[in-house]
Amino acid sequence: MSEIRDSIAALRDRLLIRLGKKKLLTDPAARRLHEACLAVDPGRVRRMPITESRFVALDLETTGLYPSLGDEIVSIALLELSGLTFSGKRYTTLINPERHIPSSSSAIHGISDADIQKAPTIDDALPEIIAFLGNAVIIAHHANFDFRFLNKRLHRKAASFLRNPWIDTMMLYGTWRRKQFQCSLDEVAKNCGISDHGRHDAPRDAKIAGEIVQFLAPRLLPGSKETVGQLIECQFDEYERSFASPNPSC
Repeated sequence: MSEIRDSIAALRDRLLIRLGKKKLLTDPAARRLHEACLAVDPGRVRRMPITESRFVALDLETTGLYPSLGDEIVSIALLELSGLTFSGKRYTTLINPERHIPSSSSAIHGISDADIQKAPTIDDALPEIIAFLGNAVIIAHHANFDFRFLNKRLHRKAASFLRNPWIDTMMLYGTWRRKQFQCSLDEVAKNCGISDHGRHDAPRDAKIAGEIVQFLAPRLLPGSKETVGQLIECQFDEYERSFASPNPSC
């Protein structure tokens, strides 16, 4: 059995070299991160009942909107929910983007260059972030935005990407209202009757995203045995129906 494992490992190493991923062979931390991402089983997660599943509400603050143009993460918040009930477990940290934070971005999230001087870089924080996420379903508003930033760094550091299933609060809200929307987190929260939690920051926004799903899930799936996969599919319903004629009004 050990010989078979060694042969498989050798084959994997040769494949990684051919793919130009030599770093995974020489950097143990990168390899551990890569394997942690691969360990996520999205199919199994989707089959789980919502009431027995683990969710993580995620929010990032950044230097700008475009990771492909050099924008970076400056803050991250991860809040755990067990069966859509906040457990109290969380991971939050400022992130040193290793670049200047524009004043226009600081005006939004209140984070300046001085605030992040002693903060970890995103590469330093990634192992803890991925460990906290585990097999959780990720909840986020405009989830693609957060995934693009995290996947950019995961690809560079560990030749990997997030495999976690996700729920986009804006899309889920669109299904409930039966219209396709482009709404801010605060607009969705207000229309769901969720009160303001104060100043805009990553922990506050992650909490609101989680509360939006708490509000919408029982209204879209009122039974007690629905699966994560059913909830995930809900968010695509209205986008498929109204893609040809989107209605931007919240």
